[in-house]
Amino acid sequence: MTGNNPSLSQDLVQADELFTNQRYSEAITLYRKLLERPGENKLTILEKLGWSCYLDGQYKEAFRYFQWYDKLSPNELTIQTMMGICAFEMNDLKTAKEILLSITNDTLAPEEALATLIKTLIRLEEPFESYIQKWWEHATITPSLTYDIANELITMNLPMAEAFLEMALSRFPSDTSLLYGMAICQLKKQDYHKAALFCEDILSHEREKFPLATLIVALSKILSQDTQKALSLIEEAQQKGWLDSEWHRQLAAAWKSIQNIEKTKEHLWQAIRLQPEDSSLWLSYLDALSSPGEANEFLFACEEAYNHTKDPVFLKIAGSFAFSVGKYSEASQLLQKAYALFQDKETLTLLIMALFSSGEESIEIIASLASSLSPSPDFHPYAAYCIGKTYLSIGERDKAYLWFSNTLSSFPDDPNLLYGLALVEMDRHQWQKAQEILLRALTMTDHPTLSYALGLCYLQTREIAKASSLFLSLCETKKDANFCYEIALLFLKNHYKQEALPFLTQAITYDPNHQEAMAYLRLLKNHKEL
Repeated sequence: MTGNNPSLSQDLVQADELFTNQRYSEAITLYRKLLERPGENKLTILEKLGWSCYLDGQYKEAFRYFQWYDKLSPNELTIQTMMGICAFEMNDLKTAKEILLSITNDTLAPEEALATLIKTLIRLEEPFESYIQKWWEHATITPSLTYDIANELITMNLPMAEAFLEMALSRFPSDTSLLYGMAICQLKKQDYHKAALFCEDILSHEREKFPLATLIVALSKILSQDTQKALSLIEEAQQKGWLDSEWHRQLAAAWKSIQNIEKTKEHLWQAIRLQPEDSSLWLSYLDALSSPGEANEFLFACEEAYNHTKDPVFLKIAGSFAFSVGKYSEASQLLQKAYALFQDKETLTLLIMALFSSGEESIEIIASLASSLSPSPDFHPYAAYCIGKTYLSIGERDKAYLWFSNTLSSFPDDPNLLYGLALVEMDRHQWQKAQEILLRALTMTDHPTLSYALGLCYLQTREIAKASSLFLSLCETKKDANFCYEIALLFLKNHYKQEALPFLTQAITYDPNHQEAMAYLRLLKNHKEL
């Protein structure tokens, strides 16, 4: 059909060789040149162009060439089938349906036409059951086309997909693609045991075609704690390059469910190496690390997570963790950096608490941060305490009172807020009010700081016996010479010399070489003036 020009025939042979070798883009270029030349069989070139574009994933171009062919030579079933398939691949479902409905009643139509029509109707969510029935009536259907229909059903209608695959397996009982489809159905239902049974059947026939089958069985073996078999399958998958980040994530979740944290971390780290920009992988890895014994590793992982993802949430997580393990200075630095990038209320409250715990040098920063805030029912009570205590330390007593009292309306039994309110009353010399607040706080916790403040109140209200009893109990608990000596000085400052004696004695008991305590004790015993 190439006339008397041998070069035309030679170019066609070359284009066909490119097509045979799956070099479709090069074949397309050559076929297009041939299409423009006179003397070639245009229908042949159009068909070859259509197929080349289709196999190269250029569905719009393929449709154009098949449609061109159809105009020149109408009603060829194979060409019309390919037009319908191309329209389906372009997701032009209306066109696909129109073309395929026009040919599927023809007994000579390829099976691909009916298969693609069923898939089209499934996607359109239009009735397709009668066509499924028609599918089973065909004697020449293939397992691969049957699986394509099942795969579409799995996405849209899982129960029907399972029923369809059961019917398919009754016809093709050993077909691995259909077994695989059933395994996917079970996996979507989270029935890992049944999924693994189908996959084990697949592996008995074919190990290379469906890598996922090996991984599903490995997953099942982990969950059933057959760890040796699981490790063997995972090693096989690793050697063959089948493990992507998602499967490392799935395996990590399985190991975690049986409390194997080391394997959990191992697979999450492998997933991170493959996809370091995925924040969710880092969050899962940090969750596996979150124990105080791994503080340095946790903080390092947070830093790496931030470096790879640039997500400020990892600075916030690191700061929160550093605060929880007492690394207040590090927590403050991390949270300040996080807050500069992501100014949410939770980060701010964490920052205020970390700064407060890191020392007096942070007072001005806390006051500056607090200046734009006001107490609210959902404000973190300890953060409110930190703000109130900061205001009190810089002489802003009224602001301190506002933070303590207003937050107590939402958290009436918070001992820190009660202690802060008591400090305000003590600053006002309202000793009786302070006592009442501290006694209430002590019903919730017996923290020594509360007892110490209450002892100071008793001294001011001249309830010396109560003060002595409370301070003696504190000294016996602390067993610290310097603390006992400081209590003695409190009594001496308020001119209670005899009441100071037991505390000086206690100080020397805990530190026999405490020179100041011994000096005061000698003076008191000799009745000399201080």
